[in-house]
Amino acid sequence: MNIMIVNSAAGGEIFDHCIGVKDPFNETTTRRLLQQILEAVDFLHSNNIVHLDLKPQNILLTEGGVDGDIKLVDFGLSKILAQEIEIREILGTPDYVAPEVLNFEPISTLTDIWYVLNKYLPIFYTQGKLVTVKLMSRRKIDLTKKFLMELKHMRDVSHDHITRFEGACLDPRICVLTEYCPKGSLKDILQNDEIRLDWMFRFSLMNDIVKGMSFLHGSPIHSHGNLKSSNCVVDSRFVLKITDYGLSTFRSMSKYEDSDNFYEKKLWTSPELLRSPIPPPNGSQKGDVYSFAIIVHEVALRKGTFYVGGIHFGGRGIITKVRNGCYPYFRPLLDHSILSDDLCLLMQRCWAEEPSERPDFQQLKDIIKKFNKENGGNLVENLLHRMEQYANNLEGLVEERTAAYLEEKRKADELLYQMLPVSVVDKLKRGVPVEAEAFESVTIFFSDIVGFTSMSASSSPMQVVDMLNDLYTLFDAIIENFDVYKVETIGDAYMLVSGLPVPNGIHHAAEIARTSLALLKAVTSFHVRHRPEEQLKLRIGIHSGSCCAGVVGLKMPRYCLFGDTVNTASRMESNSLPLSIHLSSLTKLLLDKLGSFIMQHRGEVEMKGKGKMDTYFLLGEDPLDTSSVNDV
Repeated sequence: MNIMIVNSAAGGEIFDHCIGVKDPFNETTTRRLLQQILEAVDFLHSNNIVHLDLKPQNILLTEGGVDGDIKLVDFGLSKILAQEIEIREILGTPDYVAPEVLNFEPISTLTDIWYVLNKYLPIFYTQGKLVTVKLMSRRKIDLTKKFLMELKHMRDVSHDHITRFEGACLDPRICVLTEYCPKGSLKDILQNDEIRLDWMFRFSLMNDIVKGMSFLHGSPIHSHGNLKSSNCVVDSRFVLKITDYGLSTFRSMSKYEDSDNFYEKKLWTSPELLRSPIPPPNGSQKGDVYSFAIIVHEVALRKGTFYVGGIHFGGRGIITKVRNGCYPYFRPLLDHSILSDDLCLLMQRCWAEEPSERPDFQQLKDIIKKFNKENGGNLVENLLHRMEQYANNLEGLVEERTAAYLEEKRKADELLYQMLPVSVVDKLKRGVPVEAEAFESVTIFFSDIVGFTSMSASSSPMQVVDMLNDLYTLFDAIIENFDVYKVETIGDAYMLVSGLPVPNGIHHAAEIARTSLALLKAVTSFHVRHRPEEQLKLRIGIHSGSCCAGVVGLKMPRYCLFGDTVNTASRMESNSLPLSIHLSSLTKLLLDKLGSFIMQHRGEVEMKGKGKMDTYFLLGEDPLDTSSVNDV
């Protein structure tokens, strides 16, 4: 028998908090816990491990209540990912399983992300239809005559603006199966600023609610009791439907009526039901009308539920004021600069303090119909308009996302072009393998700052960083004017090359020579911020010859140069003098062929690992001397 011993987590599963057995999480706690879950998953993925069974039952809290931290458990289905091996297995908990698992496609770290982001409304196919499964708070139900009659009423309900009841399950967990509406809830749509809704569209949504509620009030179900924007869902044709109605036997009151989450859910509840010690599970018809008014306000202003202006009362404060019923009655803010007088009057009538003063949904049908006529169009035109606006929204979103993608692509390309030569990046983008190349003739440049170590020792780290950043920003701007490639910078060392990856004959020697002269001239007028009186002493070494170059690494690829030419150029720099450009004899020969450069013989210099080498100093260039240029 194999036994795994793990840490104890006294807080138990977060599943109990999700279904109301324990105190539910507020938004702040949810954010904190979700961040911890993602950090834990990221740690697993960084070690090439995928969990493959993330669910509320496998996420524990270290402490009781809602103050504990997250611990992931149950790695029985976990897999170790290897780059060269594809994993295809059907495994996991049915309520949470990812699409690629069901389709027997390769599993990846993204599979775990599905589990993390999956909403608490699992979706299934049953009898050829997509349905959502909602877990109920009741733990046990007796099969009484009343319960069976409720099921019959739910089965008999059929209307264009009411979600179909597909069935119920009593074991092992009580849940309800209803029609799946892919566009999500009205609350989600209203909170999405990228979806634009004109007034014709908004009145059409209100009209759908009125039609659905009018039918529901005339059915044996009698009333909804929990009407709110999150219980209004939108199907693929953008038709709004009422959900989460009926089945009062399935519901139980939350044990924690003093929690913030409880008050947030009650923002749509009428004053008389808030004051009732034991409100009916299905509420009342007049209470539904009050809830409708709050939804209309949400749809009209799109500023959230029960918007009261800049003052923040919170769910608890709002419910307390509404329940007290003190005149003037506490209601959402009516902005007459945005809302018409007729619409304001409609909301005021529907959320009247006295239930008898509120209209019923049959009366509201006529009122909303008037709004629709004023905004033009019959039913077919409204539906076509909805679809057209939704299509336009999608087109707008596609354009925005495409523009954002192109901008990010531009930034990524720009970054790549800074890291690697243009020709190499273009090959990588086309999917062409970049193999190491040998180049017969290139010129390599090295430079460093004389006395940099002692200067760093007497300066703060930030002063050193600022100095190098200022200097290399200046250098980078200068080399843009020449056919050279910046290979790398290490501390105060600066390395350039010309003649690769695109060969340029023997002109690489002249390009590096001119670059060196420009850099040396610039450094003489460069001022160090924290030592403005001090002159930086740059020394430069140049050598020409053959070398190999290629891309090294995958995570942080670098274009590296290899060969004796690199070592010799480095030795030329380390044996140079302050504010001097030290040349090898091979570079001098190339510059002689190109003409115009002024050089001075230094003589033989002992080079570490090279012995004695005949070297030169580059002093400048005579722009009038072109004797050899035309011959090259």
